[in-house]
Amino acid sequence: MAFVTTSEPKRPTLRMVAERAGVSVATASRTLTGNSSIAAPTKAKVMAAVEELGYEGQARHRKAAPVVGLVTPSLRNLVTVGVVAGVEDASSEAGSWTIATVTDGDPERERGSLAAMLDDDRIAGVVVIGGTHLDPGREKTLVSTLRSNDKPVVLCGRSLPDPLPLIEAGAMVVDYDNVGGAVAAVSMLIDRGHRRIGLVRGPETFSTSIQRSRGYELALEQAGIELDPELVRAGPRSSTGGWQGAKEILAAHPEVTAFFGDSDDLALGVYKAAADLGRTDLSVVGFDDSPVGGYLQPALTTVHMPWQELGRRATRLVQGQETWRPELGPIVVGTHLVLRDSVTTVVNPG
Repeated sequence: MAFVTTSEPKRPTLRMVAERAGVSVATASRTLTGNSSIAAPTKAKVMAAVEELGYEGQARHRKAAPVVGLVTPSLRNLVTVGVVAGVEDASSEAGSWTIATVTDGDPERERGSLAAMLDDDRIAGVVVIGGTHLDPGREKTLVSTLRSNDKPVVLCGRSLPDPLPLIEAGAMVVDYDNVGGAVAAVSMLIDRGHRRIGLVRGPETFSTSIQRSRGYELALEQAGIELDPELVRAGPRSSTGGWQGAKEILAAHPEVTAFFGDSDDLALGVYKAAADLGRTDLSVVGFDDSPVGGYLQPALTTVHMPWQELGRRATRLVQGQETWRPELGPIVVGTHLVLRDSVTTVVNPG
């Protein structure tokens, strides 16, 4: 017996409209939501593509209030809270709403949350916040999700060593200068006479820690100082991780005079280790510029990360208010040193 199967033609998507019109998905979305900044010729091309393809989503796009989806690892971490505040500010200014989901850093929850938001007709686009543990399988799944989606997605502060596959799959990427910030921090310690500089960092597979560790290595290399792996400890990106790592380094190498923590939480752990061991001579630099750093004794020198700007720019990309040029790669937001009281000068460096 023979069976004949039939299937309905694939329903036109916003991505198909954008490709037919020769514009980005974000521009097509802005056109269909009535954004007044769209030039008349562009609007005409998009609307022609809508008619040619029989795209039925345009009525929904015109009537629905624009909503930005937000996937964040935490609302307890002061850094991610700053990025979330930037997302909310930009959404509010544009008359949009924000729907957020918290993943607690779980990659499966991140994947599921992103997929659910992309399938939600209320949501115009999604901002995904935070670094990630590098896993080829996980990134392959994300690429597949992006390719099957017709909404704008911005990866914000993900700090990937090679973001090109995700950009080619349709993601927009906004990041900050992890490597440059770390180079500036460690170079400043070297300029102040420090030669034996410990590093307490996050896990070996965590994208942000990988980049900041690279900055530590580059600063040493530029100063002609040989990297000593014995002065590096990887562990949880927490004050406990910094405390444990610094204690181990100092027990084996008491000649260390300074530490770079690849987050302010890690640097806080170094403070605790120094107190436990009676080391009042250590210099410490962190990264993130979390509000607590200015209240420590001594106040923590750190690398400022523009959290809110990161969130604002990511949201503006989703809303189509900022131009995305994939051929230029990620949009990188600069960092700078915040000099406080936690670094002293070595008078006679060895």
